[in-house]
Amino acid sequence: MRNVPLTLMHVIAPVVPAVTPWPEIPIPQDYFERQDDKARQILEDARRAVADSTADHGPPFVYSVVVHGPTVSTLVNQSKIADMMVSGWRGDGAFSQVPFGSVSTGLVNYAQCPVAVAVVHDEAPPPAQPPVLVGIDGSPASELATEIAFDQAFRRGVDLVALHAWSDVRVSEV
Repeated sequence: MRNVPLTLMHVIAPVVPAVTPWPEIPIPQDYFERQDDKARQILEDARRAVADSTADHGPPFVYSVVVHGPTVSTLVNQSKIADMMVSGWRGDGAFSQVPFGSVSTGLVNYAQCPVAVAVVHDEAPPPAQPPVLVGIDGSPASELATEIAFDQAFRRGVDLVALHAWSDVRVSEV
């Protein structure tokens, strides 16, 4: 951990009515309350995971917040005041074979700060000392990402792997 305050945020997306020829089915009265309860439980589980993973040197100050709004735009807006964003990806949605889900993809493309995507796989345990991987493209944003990656690799005592990506084709040519 970088010993900085941590904000755990769960965004509850608005209910969008379906456009179908079927009659409208009313939303149960306690639906929104159950969504909030589930969000608070998810945040409490995340808070415990932070406490467990920082037991040696104590957890940083942790804020928890439940926000209602469009998921990606809410998180992108939050990225304007964040040092770094971390998004999870379980790979259990409709497009489970794609590298990232819609939220992670939206953050990687539009966030105003470095983004880390934590991928959870149940098949095999992670290596005991996995390296820190940083993607670089020569932009000012990748300079900041590289700085953070060096710091994290040093703090964890692990290797740093840099992945440089480029394209010979400009976007306007595609």
